[in-house]
Amino acid sequence: MTAGTVLMSLRSGVGNQLFQYAAGLQVAAELDATLYVQPAPGSGIGLLDLLPEGSVLRAGPEQWRRFRLSPEQRSLQRRLVDRAARAMPWHQRRVAHIRQVVGTDQHALAPRKGRIDAKDCFMSGWFIHRSWFGNTAPLVAEQVRTTLEVHPAFGLGRGATVISFRRGDYVRLGWDLDLSYYETALSRLGSDAGSLWLVGDDALFLEMARPWLAARGHDVRVVPDLGGSRALTDLAIIAGASGVVMSNSTFCWWGVTAGAARGRPDNADAGRARTGEPHRQKLVFVPEPWLPSANQSHEQAGLRHPDWQVVSTCFGQTIT
Repeated sequence: MTAGTVLMSLRSGVGNQLFQYAAGLQVAAELDATLYVQPAPGSGIGLLDLLPEGSVLRAGPEQWRRFRLSPEQRSLQRRLVDRAARAMPWHQRRVAHIRQVVGTDQHALAPRKGRIDAKDCFMSGWFIHRSWFGNTAPLVAEQVRTTLEVHPAFGLGRGATVISFRRGDYVRLGWDLDLSYYETALSRLGSDAGSLWLVGDDALFLEMARPWLAARGHDVRVVPDLGGSRALTDLAIIAGASGVVMSNSTFCWWGVTAGAARGRPDNADAGRARTGEPHRQKLVFVPEPWLPSANQSHEQAGLRHPDWQVVSTCFGQTIT
């Protein structure tokens, strides 16, 4: 009997891609199938930059022929399949007899509904709900950590707090976090905050945020240029930090989650073991709601770790 195939068409930024990959792994395990991925277009870092070499199977012509599709981004067949997957949350649609399309709404933290009853499955969409990734996210987080913990930025955050800002299209959509969220989180941290490292997708905003935080008595550091991708540097410093004030981004979520995954014991861990010094729990603050609509709660989606501290927030404010 021919083994089943799950073909995941990755999209958007690396944080979303990691959720998609974890969902694909989970579906493939349920169907006793093999997962193949089509990398997302773009110039930024992607899934293949974060996972161990050889751990991800890239889709080839054979997998695309299996679904009677073309891997070309401009293929009419591909666009029609993507449109069906995006437009119909939790929809399962027959394609080429035994093959299915599974997709979720673009911005919904949508739970999975129903089972997949075909051995071959084409997946396209956003799968940001624990019902999609709950079984496989720990494995993916461990794999990401193996990449990040050897990055020179990983150790910069030890004893310090990373403040993550997500701007970009969030400003246009009204999803950018009110600055009172950051002030509340930092007030809770108090003297435990240590030095602050600022990361984000808007360099000009970070330049304005530094004096804003310095005027409130914080020791604000500038992340050095360590070469290579700045996004990879930001992800590594988030993963290695002692504290994180999260933005409502999947990029930050995976940085924090990878940082909490099992990794190699470092010299500081060995020193604590010898002296009996307790290991300091990572302090993580997360906004609630995750996005400004009634159905966009990270708690409902199963995104919040029990150890993370919730800070109520609103959206759409700027530095004054």
